[in-house]
Amino acid sequence: MDLSVVTGNGPAAVGPGGALIEPNRVHLLGHRPATDESSRVEAARIDPAIHQVNAPELLRRGAATVGAGLAADGDGPAWLHLDLDVVDPRDLPAVTYPEPDGPRWADLIALVTPLARADRLLGMSVTDLNTDEDPDGRHTRRVVEVLTEMLVG
Repeated sequence: MDLSVVTGNGPAAVGPGGALIEPNRVHLLGHRPATDESSRVEAARIDPAIHQVNAPELLRRGAATVGAGLAADGDGPAWLHLDLDVVDPRDLPAVTYPEPDGPRWADLIALVTPLARADRLLGMSVTDLNTDEDPDGRHTRRVVEVLTEMLVG
C-alpha cells in the first residue's frame, strides 16, 4: 500500500500528478514471486515502471552485486525503505508475513550496506518487526546488530 501511495497508484495518492516519486525511480527488491491468486492480484497492481528484482533473481545475481550496482548507478537523492518481512523466516520469523526463500541475513547485509552508506541517501525506514513473535528479544537484538553493521560497519 505504501508503495502504491507514493507512486501515485494508491487510494490516497498525493503530490504532483498524484505521485510523490516517479515509479521508474523505484526499485523493489527481494519480494517473492506470485504463487497463488491473492499474490498474483497484488503483483499485478505494481506499476510496471517500477524496477523489480524478486528474491530468486536477487539471490541468483548476488545481493552484493545488486546493492553495489544500485548504489553506484543512481542519481539524485534516495530513500531506503527496508521491510523486514523480506528476510527468510529461517533467520527472522518475527514478522507479520513470513515467507520462505527470501534473502538470509548475509544477503540482506550485502544488499543494503552499499545503499545505506551511499552519499545520496537522505534517510531510511525499517518496518515489520513483530515483537509479539519475539518473546525473548533475540530476533530484535539481531535486527539491531544487522542495522548497526549495515550503517556503521
